[in-house]
Amino acid sequence: MIFIQGKVCLGTGALFILILFYCAFSAYRVNAKRQPDDPDKKDYPRLSLWLIPATPFIWLGRLIILAPWSIVFGIFLVIFPFMLIIFRPLPETDPIRRAILKVGNGALKLNTRLLLALGLHAKPIRFSA
Repeated sequence: MIFIQGKVCLGTGALFILILFYCAFSAYRVNAKRQPDDPDKKDYPRLSLWLIPATPFIWLGRLIILAPWSIVFGIFLVIFPFMLIIFRPLPETDPIRRAILKVGNGALKLNTRLLLALGLHAKPIRFSA
C-alpha cells in the first residue's frame, strides 16, 4: 500500500517539476527575445533553468522554517497584551529601582576596576565616591 502511495507522490512531484520547468523555460525564452533596452527584460543565468528540479524542495524547506516562526509569532501576539497587564510598573517601584541601580553600579565599578587591574581597559575611568 505504501509503495502505491509513493508511486503516486513521485509521479505527481515529477509532473509538478515538468510543469514548473515548462513555465520557467517559457519565461526565459520570452525574456531572451526582448530588446536589450526593454525595461521588463531581466538577465537570468542559464543555470537557473537547471536548478528548477530543486525548486520545490527549496520551497518546502522555506515552508518548514516559516511554519514554526509563524506559530511562535502567533503565541507572542496572544501573550504580549497579558504580559503588559501583568508586569505593568507599580507605583512603589522607585525604592526598588534605586536598589537595583545601586547594585548594578557597584557591579559595574567592580568589573571596571578588575579590567583596569588586568590592563584590559585603555582609559581609566574616574569614579565619584
